Amino acid sequence: MSGKNRAGALVVQRWLAVAVLALFVPIMARADSSITIFNLDGNAGTTTAGFSGPFSVSGSQLTYIGVFAQGAGSYMSFSTGSMIGGNLYGTYAGGGQIATFNGGGPNSFTLTGNWNGYNGTIFTGAFSGVVSWIDNGCTGPASNETCHYVLSGPISGTWANGTHVNGETTQILFSYTGKAMCTGCGNYNGGNIKDLGGTSSVTTPEPNSLGLMGAGLLGLGFVVKRKAKGQVGQ
Repeated sequence: MSGKNRAGALVVQRWLAVAVLALFVPIMARADSSITIFNLDGNAGTTTAGFSGPFSVSGSQLTYIGVFAQGAGSYMSFSTGSMIGGNLYGTYAGGGQIATFNGGGPNSFTLTGNWNGYNGTIFTGAFSGVVSWIDNGCTGPASNETCHYVLSGPISGTWANGTHVNGETTQILFSYTGKAMCTGCGNYNGGNIKDLGGTSSVTTPEPNSLGLMGAGLLGLGFVVKRKAKGQVGQ
């Protein structure tokens, strides 16, 4: 192979290596884009006892946003849409999902805290799908049992820097003590209920621009390869 031919082959190899690397850039970017948020306590419940409307949490203290510890004034608040079906207390002793709330309509999900030097509302969004209300079991006599519930649903919104993210929140250990609503079922039927804590996780979607850049560079690599082959054949 002449020096000219070897140079052409080297150009092709380099362009193909760049194109292949570009295809993996979105994957690497996505792997580091998940942020987990921890919260504790807060005022929780439906508007009035027995009401089947939205379930809300306000002023739940944020403890961590990723690796950043949170202090006073950092909190999570949300409100679901209206109840789709089921009830708050459940109708059987086996547990599991007992009700669902609408993910559409007037609902919200916000985070206010400190993130990498920024202080303020760092996430503004809403539930993006059906929210599940889950019976997690009861203990004690039916006359004064303590029952635990879990709320879980998908969220979507905008980070403080303008980046759109998707995620999921799971609020665990809603605890209520009182008389059972019926034989073999729970006791919570609306009003205030204690939120002992929860977690949320948001993930930045794969950037479309990076995917297009990878495809473009790959195409450019084929063009260079054809051109180099033409030079070799001369």
